[in-house]
Amino acid sequence: MASGARAVIEANQRSALAAMENAGVAFAVSSRPEDVAYLTYPRAFVYRVVAEGRLAELVVMSNSGEEPILVTMDAYVPYYASVGVAAVPMSGLDELLRARIARADGRVAVSGDTPYSLHARVVRAVGPDRGVISDPLADARTCKRDDELELMRETARLSQEGMRAVLEACAPGVAECEAAAAGEHRMRALGAEGFCFSTMVISGPDLGLMRETTTTRVMQHGDWALVDMGCHKDGYNVEFARSLQIGGSTPKFREAYRAVYAAQQAALRAIAPGVSGTVVDEAARRSIDDSGFTEYCYQHITGHGIGTGVWEAPSLGPDSTDTLRAGMVLAIEPSVFIPEVGGIRIEDIVVVGEDTHELLTSFPVLSELL
Repeated sequence: MASGARAVIEANQRSALAAMENAGVAFAVSSRPEDVAYLTYPRAFVYRVVAEGRLAELVVMSNSGEEPILVTMDAYVPYYASVGVAAVPMSGLDELLRARIARADGRVAVSGDTPYSLHARVVRAVGPDRGVISDPLADARTCKRDDELELMRETARLSQEGMRAVLEACAPGVAECEAAAAGEHRMRALGAEGFCFSTMVISGPDLGLMRETTTTRVMQHGDWALVDMGCHKDGYNVEFARSLQIGGSTPKFREAYRAVYAAQQAALRAIAPGVSGTVVDEAARRSIDDSGFTEYCYQHITGHGIGTGVWEAPSLGPDSTDTLRAGMVLAIEPSVFIPEVGGIRIEDIVVVGEDTHELLTSFPVLSELL
């Protein structure tokens, strides 16, 4: 791992300890991949979780002065030892929990989405006299420091180069999967360690039904096309989306494109510390209504947090209970989807500031359509 990224993880550990102290928590256990990436060496764990399940890797942290411990499948411990990462085998989890919990002074935290089997093991290790509460690690991750943002700027640069490659490839006669591969190749060649998700290049009428899987479909002149993609590096993710019409734009596409862009700008204007996630969501949907696309307004949320997790707090939707704070990094992604025609999404990553906001994704939109 680059020395800068290692320094960020050490700072993340200090932030997590501060969040634990604020919550009155002495000991935390989490199997969330984003917590593992936030607190430990980030490479390789994503595959483990996908292939082996939610208990493939987890992190154990306490206020006893010991560094966070990665708990992993027994066969993977030698690899981590070879790169200087503190790791213990899953077969030793119960013993580790008992030993560390005994040395930690205070309450014990387990993430709310922890698998029941892990939660039960923590409860057994804690014993009857100490309560188990939800953990503060997610709160520690919510607002990014400058050093984290610097890593995300580099990841954004790689993601935008990937987008450039995809859009260069999008043309009549090119399959969606070919264009997606061009973007993933570009990002990998420039140093991306993986992708936020499988790159989405979707075209044609069924895009209007919210098809969000890349296929072997060959793009045709006049197709509406949506590209949603991104990568991760040093544990941090950046993903965003752009839309186009293959071979040139029609009046209907331009009208819908302007509606989505206006909705995104309305959401960006609503962002400020202290503002509810519902306010940002409402601003975008009201703009869609004003543009005459109410019937085709997206049904997903307007946005979400992003960092070591691709989707993390806060949520920006009709039912959000989150309040924005300076340092949060948000994905803002209003859309319209028109059955039998196509869909449009314009998504960008923005850092919430006290007075002004920073766009991490500055890749140009189709300004000639606005």
